[in-house]
Amino acid sequence: MSLIDQICCISVEILCSDEADSSLGTGTIISDGVSYYVMTAGHCIKKNSNGAAFDISDIKVISYDNDVSHEINVLAIDNYNLTEEKDFAILHIANPDISFDFMNNVKRCDDIIDEEKYFFYGYTELSKTGRIYELQRRGKSQWHLKSDNMVNQPKDAITLMGGNSGAGVFFRKLDIFYYVGYVKQLLDEDGNLNDVIVYPSSRFDNYLSPVTKDENFFKLVKTWTDMENKEENEELRRIYQQENVEYTKNLERKMDVLFSHPKEASDKSIFYLDQYIRGLRLNNEINKMPYVAEKLREKDQQAFMEIQELRSKYFIADMDARKDLKEVKDKIMEAASNILYTDDKDKTLSKGYANYSIAEKLLICSLDYIKENS
Repeated sequence: MSLIDQICCISVEILCSDEADSSLGTGTIISDGVSYYVMTAGHCIKKNSNGAAFDISDIKVISYDNDVSHEINVLAIDNYNLTEEKDFAILHIANPDISFDFMNNVKRCDDIIDEEKYFFYGYTELSKTGRIYELQRRGKSQWHLKSDNMVNQPKDAITLMGGNSGAGVFFRKLDIFYYVGYVKQLLDEDGNLNDVIVYPSSRFDNYLSPVTKDENFFKLVKTWTDMENKEENEELRRIYQQENVEYTKNLERKMDVLFSHPKEASDKSIFYLDQYIRGLRLNNEINKMPYVAEKLREKDQQAFMEIQELRSKYFIADMDARKDLKEVKDKIMEAASNILYTDDKDKTLSKGYANYSIAEKLLICSLDYIKENS
């Protein structure tokens, strides 16, 4: 499923109308595993005539999943604040009957990293099935439309952008849409700066379950960055060697096949043991995100099984053995990158996981290297 296909699952159009008023907005579906909700701006459900909220019978939530429009039943307006300062609303909706994991694939978060690629998907009078907008942060609540120019257009800025209010602002990592906030309005009605005001996801903290929020991605990156810059504790290595004699011997035997020089083989044994110990801590952080951890293990196992189908564990030359090890590592790293992708060009997170995975397989002998006499 493409990025647009996925975001069309979670971004919905909000249409409000009664005898006196009408309103068009955008919202984001999220789930706590039990119920489904739409997060949006408060003024999207606000009547212009008297400043009150529309009745739920006058509110339509429309999904364009798979390019087909269907209405999702609104059960209640769970919470809202229509003031300019707060301006949020939470709609309790029926099961949207969309093939998408709303609990695990949409998470609110507070952390904003300027280097990330941010976007929102909104519905306007000019784009009834919605379109994507790219954003760049300029300040605490001021965000710039990267590819849209509101100036000198046939239509005025309000017409061009009306309906985008309430749209969720996202970046995407670990196969998760991280919701950092929602569009409130244009910075100025004429759109001279091509900027919008974005309110933070914390507006919903007191009203949605904590399971709808996740900061583990940022903790994972920070933990791994901290670990990368530290040498492994020799005492931890010594304890592991004492308590896992057989595994340690497995590793040393394979290093003798991979590296013919005794000193180099010994150094590499220490290297992979350190990678394993360090990787255990990385894995502990990943396990705090069960959905991500499960997908990562599946990708790892699938990649390794594909490699094992054709590879031999017997090698005459150490150079050939090292070439094989590199191919295995590259394959696992590629699989890990599909889940642990970041904007880091060096792919340090994926590389760290691949080193851990290789070290574990060397220790337990699922990845073996045996010297074949010529």
